[in-house]
Amino acid sequence: MTIRLSENIRRYRKQLGLTQEQLAEAMGVSIGAVHKWETGLSTPDITLIVGLANFFDTSVDVLLGYEMKDNGVAAIAKRLIRYYNEKNREGLAEAEQALVRYPNNFEIVYDAASLYIAFGFESGEKDLLHRAIELLDISERLLPQNTNPEVNSMAIQGEKAFAFYRLGEVERAVELLRKCNAGGFYDSIIGAFLALSDSDPDRMISYLSRALISAITSVFNITPGYIRYYVKTKQFANAFAFLDWTEGLMAGLRNGNGPDYLGKMQAEGMVLRAYACVESGDTDAARTLLREAVASAERFDAEPCFDISRIRFAESVGTTSTYDIFGVNLQNGLADLVRTIDNPTLSSLWKEVTEDNIQNE
Repeated sequence: MTIRLSENIRRYRKQLGLTQEQLAEAMGVSIGAVHKWETGLSTPDITLIVGLANFFDTSVDVLLGYEMKDNGVAAIAKRLIRYYNEKNREGLAEAEQALVRYPNNFEIVYDAASLYIAFGFESGEKDLLHRAIELLDISERLLPQNTNPEVNSMAIQGEKAFAFYRLGEVERAVELLRKCNAGGFYDSIIGAFLALSDSDPDRMISYLSRALISAITSVFNITPGYIRYYVKTKQFANAFAFLDWTEGLMAGLRNGNGPDYLGKMQAEGMVLRAYACVESGDTDAARTLLREAVASAERFDAEPCFDISRIRFAESVGTTSTYDIFGVNLQNGLADLVRTIDNPTLSSLWKEVTEDNIQNE
């Protein structure tokens, strides 16, 4: 609810072309009283408010500038999210009011919990963190109401773990994450929690190494999409910069120069760079890149290696093989990539380069 009485008295007075003295005379009060009304230092009593509304030929509600908040679930949830994004602690008071009104509504309870976890994690205030855990427990019971696909039991457990970690209960936080670590989703967080708590080095490096491999895989998975996006939107500088970054990342993670999984990814990066070159008008550079990619593929296929333990910093993954959509044979995988890109010029250059390579053998 918002009241704008002071600014409205001033606005209506000026619309009538009156001075504060003239309004004071009309209402039978002092000039000082009008000044205080307009500056918000004091408020007219109810009879004067009615008199002012009558004098200005408006309603009391309009003079007050009274605006009732929308207190429906959707409106409250939207405000709570705004408080969260703006880091506005006033949202905590509204969250508690909303919880009184809607104590069994998943959206309200979960959004309120998110506010408490955010402010509690940032400030370390234990009462906020304990309240967050309490609300997250309630959220989990109300999960059948949830319609947000990005929120599930695993996400709620993860948020509780952050609260316990900030409370200093590291092992409890780690145990929560371990129980819902499907697909290694929380490997990086578990590793970080253990590392920051000065835990057993062998224990933390196991999680950190798996998280590293997952991060590398994620980069490889998103690279073709980024390049297609930047090329289609004619942002060629960004396309080349992104490829420079991924190539630098792979170079920094390679143990030696022999054929390996990262070298395989570098060859695929060459094809993507060739595609960007073709679209930006540099077919000569594209042809050179495709030749390098074919040569790299031949070296890999002659001595293939899918063991990710050869990746630098992967200290505790053992001998583990990698799998990707380009298959075991890299030359066939690169040909599939060219077909998928479906660029006539790139396809023509690929055919030219591979045929030349066969003739030179």
